[in-house]
Amino acid sequence: MVTKIIDLLQLAKSKGIHVLLNDGSLKLKFSKDNIPDPKLIQDIKDNKGLILEFLNETKRSAKVEAFESELQPFDRSTYDHIPLSYSQERLWFINQLAGSVQYHMPIVLNLKGRLKREVLKNALKSIVDRHEILRTVYAEDGVNPYQIVNTAVDWELEHIDGSVYSNDSTKLNEFIQGLIYTPFNLAKDYMLKASLVQLAPEEHILVATVHHIAADGTSIPILIREFIDFYESAVREHPSTLEELKIQYADFAIWQRKYLSGAFLDKKLEYWKKQLNNTVPLQLPTDFHRPDVLTSKGAIIPFSIDEALTKQLLVLSQNQDVTPFMLLLSAFKVLLYRYSGESDICVGAPTAGRQHHAVENLIGFFINTLVLRTDINPEASFVELLQSVKATTLEAYENQEVPFEKIVEATTTGRDLSQNPLFQVMFVFQNTQEVPVIKLSDLDLKIENSGHVTSKFDLTLIVKVTEGVLHGSVEFNTDLYRNETIDRLIGHFITLLYSIAALPQQKLSRLKMLSKEEFRRLEGFNYLNKSYSHGSTIISLFEAEVLKSPSSTALVFEGKELTYKELNESSNQLARYLKKKGVVAGSLVPICIERGLNMVVGILGILKIGAAYVPLDPEYPQERINYMLADSAASFLITSSASITRLSELEEIEVINLDQELYQISNESIENLPQIVDPHNLAYVIYTSGSTGTPKGVMIEHKGVVNLFYSQIDPLHLREGI
Repeated sequence: MVTKIIDLLQLAKSKGIHVLLNDGSLKLKFSKDNIPDPKLIQDIKDNKGLILEFLNETKRSAKVEAFESELQPFDRSTYDHIPLSYSQERLWFINQLAGSVQYHMPIVLNLKGRLKREVLKNALKSIVDRHEILRTVYAEDGVNPYQIVNTAVDWELEHIDGSVYSNDSTKLNEFIQGLIYTPFNLAKDYMLKASLVQLAPEEHILVATVHHIAADGTSIPILIREFIDFYESAVREHPSTLEELKIQYADFAIWQRKYLSGAFLDKKLEYWKKQLNNTVPLQLPTDFHRPDVLTSKGAIIPFSIDEALTKQLLVLSQNQDVTPFMLLLSAFKVLLYRYSGESDICVGAPTAGRQHHAVENLIGFFINTLVLRTDINPEASFVELLQSVKATTLEAYENQEVPFEKIVEATTTGRDLSQNPLFQVMFVFQNTQEVPVIKLSDLDLKIENSGHVTSKFDLTLIVKVTEGVLHGSVEFNTDLYRNETIDRLIGHFITLLYSIAALPQQKLSRLKMLSKEEFRRLEGFNYLNKSYSHGSTIISLFEAEVLKSPSSTALVFEGKELTYKELNESSNQLARYLKKKGVVAGSLVPICIERGLNMVVGILGILKIGAAYVPLDPEYPQERINYMLADSAASFLITSSASITRLSELEEIEVINLDQELYQISNESIENLPQIVDPHNLAYVIYTSGSTGTPKGVMIEHKGVVNLFYSQIDPLHLREGI
């Protein structure tokens, strides 16, 4: 039923009718020259009770309407400087630090026929004239950035002779990419750049690029629609049909700073502080180590879901009284839970940020981001998860006015440049305006794929319904993932959707995700019947191999090698040194060290004295490392000179730096220590997120590791010398 009400309100809004709540009653707002459809009015009346319930539930009260009425042109003369909106300010700072080519928004049009160049130029210039944001530049007063609105008097369309590329599509694409990636100077450039590349007398490529600080995804169809109107109006010599804009983006920025402040902002922020308390970054497995500074290098892989499954999913959403967005987001969260093993899942979701009628046809950066957090209970059914996601989503909508930037300020301390704050994965359900069908006099136009792909997050799942079929794509950061990994993820997502459609009451832990081929392979791996000594431990097996093959290579890393004898001797020396330092059997010893030979020496040294190691990846966020150190109640920490720079708050922990203390360690005996380790002793404690959102330590005994080792000898074809 929620879906029906949302659809009805969106339909009314598309017809210029705004349904508002005023003192407990419905109020319809529309312009005098807009005669409403009688059938639509009757539908609203027939569903009055449900609409009232929905509007009350989502807090879209008369207070919101009062705020909306304040969104009007401001007297600019009363402001020394026009502020940036909160979203613009974030992009401005990003640009100052590292540039912002990842925030370029390209439009590439192929034009065939008799093009009127001057008319095309004037059409684009008219758009720049019409929307102040496209002729706005950014300055700073020593404290804060501000915007300056210029005239479009010297805006120019660049003309380029591209005939040399007319028969070479590869070089043409490279040239177009060069145009798209040309950086903007935010202090002096127009925020719309355009180049007309002539390939032949009647074939041109128009490359237009807008900076995200001046536009969002909804702005692109607006820009194209206005381009068509201005071009056609000039060719046909009749006035433009576009209505005059009521406000400009600068008015919105002023309004936002005025409205989102004080007690109102504080009240809204309280929800987000409570909702996002103690969030932990999602630790999805990656193909590559996360770099200290994550770039925006990206790729995208598309996929489609057949019509039959699409229909099943849409019917399920209707039966469960949720929107398709909520259903697909829930399915995506199940996928993330299954991939990460973590139950506390935060996913970002964009919201258009265009609640106000006055900005519907305005080019500008209005989009905001909601953080949707869910506690996954693997024993719950998908239907139960769906209702939980629905409740969280509606609550987020109630508080969507708060800019993401303010939420980050209120809920996080410090920034980790290796990942996005609060969430690392985005879900986008596209319901923005479709790019209009382009028809111009004497011209055939085709929108080309710009080839401009960046990824601002680890992963972004994008889904839309077109002509009854779900189409999707996964945008991913190539610093972290290979194409084939994302291909598998997409396959798992589609299989999961089939499972959900067939058995929505099934427990989340039992929903099928693997393909038939993967399942067959898994069954093959599990067909094992191995006998081994149940008194074995990691150390007893290792030392037995040392006696058997002392001169065989045990470790290889970046051109360096250790034999079994050398590895054993080094770990014996470290074990004796740790005992001298006071490390006792049964204690937990965190080891935070980069991958390499010393990492294995450290692990074996800890195990040889009957202690258990706690792996801490130096790439973990600082708050995660600090929590794990405190939770493990560790007295000692093993690290290296390279990794110690990632650590802080170590006052109560004795740090053993393998690089700095190498001399003392090397003076210890190389002989084996008496074996005191039992199969039931802890080998290590590994942390994963728990249901509370904080990391949870999982204790693994020696016998579990030994069992795993023997189970994988045949499937992995492990033999001596391999």
